[in-house]
Amino acid sequence: MKTLRKTYAINASAHIVRQMLLNKEQIENWSGASAEMNLQENASFSLWDGDIHGINLFIGENELVQHWKEAKWEHFSTVVFYWIESDGITELTLIHTEIPNKAFDGINQGWDQFYCMPLKELAENY
Repeated sequence: MKTLRKTYAINASAHIVRQMLLNKEQIENWSGASAEMNLQENASFSLWDGDIHGINLFIGENELVQHWKEAKWEHFSTVVFYWIESDGITELTLIHTEIPNKAFDGINQGWDQFYCMPLKELAENY
């Protein structure tokens, strides 16, 4: 199992970044696929037409903790997002732990290509 840490500087408020992470319609806008997002802790979510699914373990003002799993994985991994705004720029940090070794390279690229960079682009043009 591997761990991945990434940080993105987003030219948008923390409020907008939070919406991009938690609002079903915004997730569908930046991902281009259907999503389900239940804002209750310990409730399930799914992304990319169900290819990714999991449980929102903690939803805070500046932090989101999820059990996160690709459909073909045996076990859940853990994803932590936290963000802080300074002078109109929000720094979004992602920590993804318990990534299966075989999936690491694809996950590493996928966070940029399919998740955080599209989210960043939409947030900055919101």
